[in-house]
Amino acid sequence: MFLSSIILLVTGVGMTFTFLFVLILLTNLSSKLSEKYAYLMPEPESRKAARPASAPVAESSDDDSVAAAIALALFKHTGK
Repeated sequence: MFLSSIILLVTGVGMTFTFLFVLILLTNLSSKLSEKYAYLMPEPESRKAARPASAPVAESSDDDSVAAAIALALFKHTGK
């Protein structure tokens, strides 16, 4: 019984170590391949140029209404 549990332990640890080792190797290989063939992928366009100009957001200076909204949201969320 004790010997079979040791065999199971060593087998499980060995399989986990092997899986993680292969995962690291494949990740490194993928990284090197993507660096090597990066010239095939076009460069992404600037996000600022693609975004339309948005309307300015009006700032609220009414701190009491903001505090009340937060309190109400917390009350509804917690149910207290």
